[in-house]
Amino acid sequence: MRIDREALYTMDEIAEMFGIGKRTAQRMVYSGKVPARKLANKLVVRGADLLDGLPSYSPRGKGTVRSKTKQVVAAD
Repeated sequence: MRIDREALYTMDEIAEMFGIGKRTAQRMVYSGKVPARKLANKLVVRGADLLDGLPSYSPRGKGTVRSKTKQVVAAD
């Protein structure tokens, strides 16, 4: 999966790309790790902001570790 730095991604799309729950994607935004904006009453994240915020994000909690991992690469 490639992330286009100029594209906008919804929480559902982010969750699917990274194999995480929608709520976890929302936590990334609400924790301030990834900037987002509202568009048509939905939270969206610019690809560049998503890529820049990921290295410092580490979820906490009692969730299970997923055995599947998805490789996400920045689109050039």
